[in-house]
Parts: sequence; C-alpha cells; structure tokens
Amino acid sequence: HLHYLGVMHGDLKPAYILLLNTLDGKQVDPARLHLKLCDFGFACVCGEGKLRSYCGTPAYLAPELATPADAHKGYLGRPVDMWALGCLVYELCCFAPPFAASNQLALAQKILHSTPSPLPAHYSMELHFLTMKMLEKDVARRATLPQLLADPAVQRRMLEFVSEAEGAPAPRPPRPGGGNVKRAGAAADWGGGGGGGGGVSE
Repeated sequence: HLHYLGVMHGDLKPAYILLLNTLDGKQVDPARLHLKLCDFGFACVCGEGKLRSYCGTPAYLAPELATPADAHKGYLGRPVDMWALGCLVYELCCFAPPFAASNQLALAQKILHSTPSPLPAHYSMELHFLTMKMLEKDVARRATLPQLLADPAVQRRMLEFVSEAEGAPAPRPPRPGGGNVKRAGAAADWGGGGGGGGGVSE
C-alpha cells in the first residue's frame, strides 16, 4: 500500500512489526494474529526521484546507502524497502540478520561485498529464492513488490490463507515443474527490470 502511494518506509526491521491479539477490541485466535507496521519517522514520499538522506538501521541498509557516501550519490526509495524486507524475512528464518559485524564500517563492507549464507535446508526452495531476490545487490535485478505478489509460491500461499480464514478448502493452482527446474524458470523470468523503484503500480 505504501509503495502504491509512492511512499518509502525507510526503516523496516522486526522491531517495527507489531503483532496484535485484538481486533476492534475483541480477542482474536492466537493463530491469526494481526500485523501492523509502525514507526514512520524516516518515511517519505519517494516517487521516481532519487533520495540522498542517510537513514535507517545499519543491519538493514541496502548497498546503495550502506555508507553516507553511497547514500549521497542518490538512491531510489522502494528498492531500499525491498532489501530491508529481505533482511527481515532472512532474520525470521535464521534468527540472525543476513549481515553482521563488530563495527559499522565492517558491516557496510559485508553488505556491499558479501553473500549471505543460505536459509536452513528445511525451508523451501521458493522461500530461499524469493528472499535472495530481495537481497539482490543490483537494484535493477532486485525483487519489486509486484513481482513478489505475482510469484506462484506467494499466490498459492495467499489462496491458502484466504481459504483458511473463510473455512473453505484451498484451491491449489497448478505447480509448473518441480525443484530446480521451476526455480530456474522463475529466475529467468526475474532476470532484469527488477526496477529501481518501478512505477506507481507498486
């Protein structure tokens, strides 16, 4: 919704994702906790122009603003949020952010030049693929929100979620191919135009 409005949050991280166990004053099923995004202190209308402010939490900063010097060269807002979302998903899976170091300079170097370790083997190939697409250092190849939402694995889980909420069996869309064949095809589809920010459709 924010990206559709041309707004960058600017500081996505686990601490700013709230789990609510009430809705309209009523207790909800613990298995169906509601999420809210908070702390919009760094949020701004980014549109298609480049930003130059150095802001955010170091462990979740995208390569294009890993240091003040990088940020001052200019960067696009939406891809920065997508990188931070990738960091957040990675941390949910691994209980640690994808990049860590003892000081901020070393951390920036890791963000710029290192590759995060794979997700634990018990997670699906689809989740690993999507997470690493969000952690793509090349802005032009980084996942955009429309690409994530259009991915077959995400579409399938969204259908399951809606069906579970409505108490009906989930319609399962066909799964093309399997294993590496599927992901190889998806990777080709995602090869370019990840968009340094994309259009208003995000």
